[in-house]
Amino acid sequence: MARDMTVLIMAAGHGTRMRSELAKVLHPVCGREMVLWVAEAARGAGAGRVVCITRPGEGVAERLDGRVEIAEQVEGEGTGAAVLAARDAVAASEDVVVLSGDHPLVSRETIAAMIETHRERGAAATVLTTSAIDPSGYGRVVRRPDGSIERIVETKHSEGVDPEILGLKEINVGAYVFAAGELLDALAEVP
Repeated sequence: MARDMTVLIMAAGHGTRMRSELAKVLHPVCGREMVLWVAEAARGAGAGRVVCITRPGEGVAERLDGRVEIAEQVEGEGTGAAVLAARDAVAASEDVVVLSGDHPLVSRETIAAMIETHRERGAAATVLTTSAIDPSGYGRVVRRPDGSIERIVETKHSEGVDPEILGLKEINVGAYVFAAGELLDALAEVP
């Protein structure tokens, strides 16, 4: 029997570096809002539900209404706060995929491969990573001796970051698969 899967698409970021009145995820890519490319890939990978996490007043929910489910993030920053904004959708699922709404080139094949790896290994969390020639500004992946991920160190501002960490080339892409129950348990412990 297929396991239930929900995809959460984070679209609550402010996108200030784009210097645009239009929310970043609504910028068109090949004639379609970039966030809708992500939603299409999610559906193609077998998502039972696609929930876009937005902020009130940004215009994203209004533009996407009817094309994806909407969860509004009214407080907090970051991935954890975004997931908590969609808590009901997470609680109703077995597996939860978390994607960024500003990654229109993510493919259904990549999402499906992440899910397959996650399920085959019986993992609580699966993180998509890559190696970058210049990883400046990205979260560096620190691994344990057994190859599992110990932590991700954000290096957007590198002052005070251990030079050994800055030497790492493996980065967090910002795409994840979680066992839903374990994810909610872990988030309950975050202050």
